[in-house]
Amino acid sequence: MHKIPTFSISLISLAVSISGIAQTNLISNGGFELPVYTSATIGPLASWDSTDYPAVEVGQYSSQYPPPQEGHQYLDIGTSGNGTHENISQSFTVVTPGNYTLSWFDTTPLIAGYTDSPYIITLNGTTIASFQAYHGSLVWVKRSVTLALVPGTYALQINGNCPPSGLASCLDNLVLAPPLVLGVDVSHHQND
Repeated sequence: MHKIPTFSISLISLAVSISGIAQTNLISNGGFELPVYTSATIGPLASWDSTDYPAVEVGQYSSQYPPPQEGHQYLDIGTSGNGTHENISQSFTVVTPGNYTLSWFDTTPLIAGYTDSPYIITLNGTTIASFQAYHGSLVWVKRSVTLALVPGTYALQINGNCPPSGLASCLDNLVLAPPLVLGVDVSHHQND
């Protein structure tokens, strides 16, 4: 009878923990897939609050608009013609302290004459990321920031920051991944 060495079992456990962490997201509806819309819509998104909802793009893919980075829908956030910055926000709770990674993808539509598409991400009212989504192509670019978080409840907000009626930022696949501690996936403790 062959015995599997303990070292091999530890590596298998570590691999399972790492693969499990990739599927964990503390942000609900980070792909902006709910509710399901059948055409481009300005309206509510499940799990997100807003004082000025951005557009949700669906089925408008062309030489000017990108397909989603993942799924069927994505966020198209900018500034209304009256100067109001479109925004969405969501609260989440951290139980285990550590370095969390917030990642997402951005791009813009390609509209002649528009090349400025900034947006801001805040955590509890403090800016944690300010990016320019315009890349000169419809290619999605991955972004990320590392956040040192302690137990508590946090408010994440995304604000369009372009000029009124300017070029909106397209965002998709927003993920807040918990830390990996000594090869152990701590994410299962987040929702206990």
